[in-house]
Amino acid sequence: MPNSSRANEARAPSIAASQGEDMPGRAEIHLDAADSGNVDRLRMKLGVVVAGGVLVIAAAMLTAWPSMHKKGFLHASTKAAGQTSSNAPEATDAHFDKALRLVRTFFDRTHELPDPNPLATNPELVDIRNALQESMNRNSGEAKYLMGLLAYLSRERALQQKGAALIQAAADEGLFIARLDSAILLKKSYPLDDLHFRAALKAANAGVKVAQIEAARYFASFGRKDQAAEWAIKALANTHVGDPSDPLFAFRMALGGATTSTVLKQYEALAKYLLAAVRMERANTVEQRSQALALLEEASLGGIRQAGLDLARMKLSDKSERAHPEQALAPLQRIAGSPPGRNGCLVHFEECAESHRQEAMYLLAVNQIGGTPGFDSVGNPFPMLEELTSLQFNPAKALLGWCLVNGIGIPREARRGIGLLNEAAAAGDKDAKYWLGRAFLEGKGQAVDKDKGRALIKEAADLGNPNAAALLDSH
Repeated sequence: MPNSSRANEARAPSIAASQGEDMPGRAEIHLDAADSGNVDRLRMKLGVVVAGGVLVIAAAMLTAWPSMHKKGFLHASTKAAGQTSSNAPEATDAHFDKALRLVRTFFDRTHELPDPNPLATNPELVDIRNALQESMNRNSGEAKYLMGLLAYLSRERALQQKGAALIQAAADEGLFIARLDSAILLKKSYPLDDLHFRAALKAANAGVKVAQIEAARYFASFGRKDQAAEWAIKALANTHVGDPSDPLFAFRMALGGATTSTVLKQYEALAKYLLAAVRMERANTVEQRSQALALLEEASLGGIRQAGLDLARMKLSDKSERAHPEQALAPLQRIAGSPPGRNGCLVHFEECAESHRQEAMYLLAVNQIGGTPGFDSVGNPFPMLEELTSLQFNPAKALLGWCLVNGIGIPREARRGIGLLNEAAAAGDKDAKYWLGRAFLEGKGQAVDKDKGRALIKEAADLGNPNAAALLDSH
């Protein structure tokens, strides 16, 4: 995935960012002895002499939403919260109620879903179809969804296509169960918008567990941590998958299936991650931090890639007692080894994005090259860097370029290395600017150009590269 796409992804704040640590967004490679305060144990093998020390790895995962959209969304969420807490009864649809009752009766008796084929002549099937059609004529989203579900799960391809269209239509109108199934069955992801939030919050207030987790995720995205924690706690304490008073949701969950089971487990893991994020930030004692870390580890094992990355960064950081670099290896390998090119969760959570897999691969490579304790088992890191470079992952492109310029771990290929550094620097990568500046200053792979070198070092320092800042201070 190109970096431009990664920059546009909306991502919830990482736990690491909430610790108040200096987290530039990805791994930094501290190359100079002047930065000894951060590199007491790592010896970087990147062509310069540095004090040994653990590589400081951290990132701030910031959710980027246009300010006008955020303002409108938060206003709508407050309004929606008031509306959904109302006890005003909703209008009932007798045709839909009849259709759902007949479908459940048919399923309980036959253990099969009724065939929605319009050519079916069985009186029971005709009654179901007619009741759903009457309800759909009244623009019922629930009827569209149920008819779509029956068609999509049928054995006929033409019906399946019509069913997918009906499910998506109900989802686009805001029906939460339709949006959930649209994600599970159709692999469609939805933006964080007013309609989706109102649908989720309504279902959350009705006791739907996955909707409560969606509510927690949305509140976390806008920094409303108390509400995020409240909904995550409710969800984790909720022993019911859905709202017992909502027969449609209860029926869908009763259908089950391996995919549905996996989705529910991933939602559970997401709730643990969201709660861990808040508790880690507010932990004042060792016991509180341990409890938050336990939630984080469970979320990582449950498949939440961002949880694994945050856990690894904590283990790699030398800024706290949590530094255990050898313990970062397992979560990073688990993320890097997940299937490439797609979201790691069936419902496309930003917390499971493909960019997190790429980040994990990069951290494995840079720590192996840097000699971080425990990372020697990674083996040859350069195939990972080559793959990431082909995906336009600029941090990896910069690191591979510097290694090629200096012959670090691979045969020296200065011309290609300078080309990669130029590409990554042009894309704004601060490490690439720093290394390219060093190359100009020292005449590595190209002619010496002190002015250009100093200008690049200055740009890298302005972007937050600590080695560049230290170099400028020393000259």
